[in-house]
Amino acid sequence: MILSIIFMCLMISVIARLIIFAVGATWGILKIAGYIIFTPLALVVLFFTGLAKIAFILLVIYAIASIFSTKGLGFGNR
Repeated sequence: MILSIIFMCLMISVIARLIIFAVGATWGILKIAGYIIFTPLALVVLFFTGLAKIAFILLVIYAIASIFSTKGLGFGNR
């Protein structure tokens, strides 16, 4: 139960940061769809097909990468 709650909180955080990153960048529509739709969808599918440990590890990696990624948040090159 606690793993599910932690997963949901991190998932919301990652999705929010990916949306900010995707909108701030000037990429094509397929790259934006890949970051906003396919990555979270792949994590949810992994989680609900019984591969929660793998999905949780990938989600933590994405969360750490999105925390340290400052390119799309307006903090870089000041």
